Amino acid sequence: PDQVVIVDQGEGNYFTYRSFDDYARKVAVKLQRLGVTRRSFVTIELPRNKEYIASMYAVWMVGAAFAPLSPTYPAERLEYIRSDCDAKVVIDEKFLRNIENEEPITEIILPEPQDPSLLIYTSGSTGNPKGVLHSHAGINDSIVRYSDYADPPRGFRAALGAPFTFVASVQGVFAPLCSCLTAYLMPYQAMRDPVLLADYIYENKINRTFISPKMLKVFKQKGNSLQTVVTGSERV
Repeated sequence: PDQVVIVDQGEGNYFTYRSFDDYARKVAVKLQRLGVTRRSFVTIELPRNKEYIASMYAVWMVGAAFAPLSPTYPAERLEYIRSDCDAKVVIDEKFLRNIENEEPITEIILPEPQDPSLLIYTSGSTGNPKGVLHSHAGINDSIVRYSDYADPPRGFRAALGAPFTFVASVQGVFAPLCSCLTAYLMPYQAMRDPVLLADYIYENKINRTFISPKMLKVFKQKGNSLQTVVTGSERV
């Protein structure tokens, strides 16, 4: 319970398994009070932080599914997606205000394998964004496969190196939480700059991360902490 599971930006800004669970349960009870039920959809529109990941689990605790979005999206894109998935609630910074005053949920709704879990929207570059729906079974199978071929020792440090709005983030976000790893939330700038990426990995003693094929071509490691690199999408 006291193992650090997610490390955010800033000194002392982290979740242990216990505090992560407590925070997610408080978000879940507010979702339930606002009418979110099994198979409902919710959008998450937060900055890239540890509360974003806890909110993902909170949505699952009430049997619902989430569409991960960014508050930096154009307003019309956000409105379109909320309408398209019939989002019952938007989890944003306003929603999370005073969340610590909530009583944690005690009854968690266990989903069926084929219940909707995650809704990833395309960029919309060729028209309106299109939602690609993933089931709980699909997410679970993906994590099991990933853990089988990249099974890390307890306490490994994994940097989350893909935006939450991309399906590439699925293993990075959920596998550490199921494998007794410590997940580090890599800032956006480090994902796009090979020098900043190498510095971040070196300074945080990262053992595993996702690096896009484009970035991997020019990446030069500092130190020797990095042991496993996962890549994919684009043109491998």
